[in-house]
Amino acid sequence: PKKAPTPVKPETPLDELFARRDRAINESLSVLTRKVKRALQDDQNVTLERLREVKGPITTELEDELEQRRRYGEAAVDALADAAAAGMQFAFDEAGVASVAQARAGIDDCAADLAVTIVLALRKRILADGNGDAAERANAAYKEWRGARVERLCTDAARRAFHLGVATACTGRTLRFFPAPNDAPCDACALDAAAPPRPAGQAFPSGSAYPPLHAGCACTVVPV
Repeated sequence: PKKAPTPVKPETPLDELFARRDRAINESLSVLTRKVKRALQDDQNVTLERLREVKGPITTELEDELEQRRRYGEAAVDALADAAAAGMQFAFDEAGVASVAQARAGIDDCAADLAVTIVLALRKRILADGNGDAAERANAAYKEWRGARVERLCTDAARRAFHLGVATACTGRTLRFFPAPNDAPCDACALDAAAPPRPAGQAFPSGSAYPPLHAGCACTVVPV
């Protein structure tokens, strides 16, 4: 039998910091990804039922867009709240920072943005001109989202909620921006990393108060 790969040990204090961040976020990210994938399957079933008899252009057959967004938002919000709570605990573990401030509005925004991203992409794909009937286009659209694409989106959303939790816990304190140690930072991330620490909630030079600054951004903020 094949031996399991040996986990790579962090080599520097910064590597270890990011390893702690990733461990703190892993459980909520796993739950988020599972719930969003289940919502995708439910959404696909609803869509295919509505398109079963449709041939040619789609007019009014798709589900109401707000209803469709609600499906994903409701699937995501509790796991994102857990990610934010993990961020608050992380701030306490790293620097003894605790706050009674609430992050709920930001969590709802995070869930809504995730839902909008998925729903708009699905609808654009299904409504696009192309070969095959509507059900075939729908199947192709959901297939595109079922694997790595939704996992990447959930990772970004979980990191956003986690760092929202860090920033919320640090109300009245300052945060330092750290670029991901194994990634070449983009211009915005490099700019924020070079900036002095900022009061929690205040924007760094990029215009964001915390990462991710772009899709796939693995940077973090830590109380100082």
